[in-house]
Amino acid sequence: MRRSCDFGRLLLACAALFVAAGVAAEEGVLVQEIAAVASEIEPQLIEARRWFHQHPELSNREEQTGREIARRLEAMGYGVQTGVAGHGVVAVLEGANPGPVVAWRADIDALPIEEEVDVPYRSANPGVMHACGHDLHTTVGLGVAEVLMRLRDRVHGTVKFIFQPAEEGPPAGEEGGGQADDRRGRSQRSRS
Repeated sequence: MRRSCDFGRLLLACAALFVAAGVAAEEGVLVQEIAAVASEIEPQLIEARRWFHQHPELSNREEQTGREIARRLEAMGYGVQTGVAGHGVVAVLEGANPGPVVAWRADIDALPIEEEVDVPYRSANPGVMHACGHDLHTTVGLGVAEVLMRLRDRVHGTVKFIFQPAEEGPPAGEEGGGQADDRRGRSQRSRS
């Protein structure tokens, strides 16, 4: 049976973030703990991926998507920053132990393509669909955020979760995604 989300990637991502943060002791136990949490949240991740797939939004139009990501992160206990580079969302996990700062980025926009597959969670927005996997990227990012929040006492360092809008490129005549965020950052630095 084919799964809706690739939870093996979720496990690898969590393990990689722990390793990047310098946690080497008791790796086997940690992988088991990650697997247990991932298995527990699998139904909600399947629901999330289907929700994002059914509600795709084009670059610079990810308003509902951003709100939904923020809602889900807040339900996990995160403080969130919204309106990043348009409709992007950032959440920060401060681990219980000192360590490096690492980032997890997920793109959230969809493409101007008509969905032809007839599934219960097919796109509800005519002419727009997640044909490039951003619904999965977003869901895996939320899954990693949930796993790490639950294992926060074992996290060394800080993890920044960045849900980036307009990765596919902004519409003509608009800025978006990293381009807009980079320009805002340079402007703020020049004023300091």
